[in-house]
This record gives sequence, structure tokens and C-alpha cells, in this order.
Amino acid sequence: MARLSDGDESERHWREAWRIHPTYTAQQAFGERRDLERVVTTFADEVREKPWSWLLQAQYGAALLEADRASEAIGPLREAARLAPAEMKRVHEQLARALAVSGQREQALEVLRQTYPQQPDAALGQLIERLISPASFGPDRS
Repeated sequence: MARLSDGDESERHWREAWRIHPTYTAQQAFGERRDLERVVTTFADEVREKPWSWLLQAQYGAALLEADRASEAIGPLREAARLAPAEMKRVHEQLARALAVSGQREQALEVLRQTYPQQPDAALGQLIERLISPASFGPDRS
């Protein structure tokens, strides 16, 4: 899909995209850090319809994180981590990020201990710091 934010008719294109395929449009909008509340609502609807989908759970949790709703992101990200294949470590990192941002650093560290059992706590603590740094929250964050 072309970037819908380019050109004079972008708002019309976005409205039409939301009408035609809300889930795909939510994915595009999330990638552009646009209409985050609508993205959150769309992913929440999708999760209600398909609670078994680790990918939808992860997208919902990530959107909540981007919308500065880290404590709300913990549930969907915990479910995504439970459902996701073991090699999908990014889901576990996002859960750790949500926990750390929500003030639950020890729980975040425990998630990372289980995800990376060979790593020392000092390295995992550094990973938490990188996960919660402003740079990890998307291109529009400072």
C-alpha cells in the first residue's frame, strides 16, 4: 500500500481505507503513528473476534504502548507472549517494556530472564533501559 499520508487527497484516501479494510488500515496507520486511538479500537475489536491470534494480541498491546497506555498493554502482551512461538522474542520484549513503563521493573526483569535465560541480570537490565528509552517508542517521540 502506498503511503496514504502523501498528497492532497490523503484524508479522503484514509477515510476510504478505514471503510474498506479497517484492520489493514490500522496496521498502516500504526506504522505511521497516526490515529492511534482508532488503531487501538480496531485492534481491540479484532482481538475480541480472534482471541487466539498472538499477532493481533501483540499488535493491540503495541498500539496501547504507543498510545501511552502501558498498563493496559500488559494483558494483551502477556497473552501474545503465551500464544506466540518461542522464537518470537520481540513479543516478550514488548511485554517487558509495558511492565517496566508501568513501574513493574522486577516483573519486566523476570520476563526477560525467562526469555533470555543465558543472559546475566546486568545485561537484561540494560535491555530494559533500551526498551523504555524514548527512541524505542517510535519515530515521533523525543
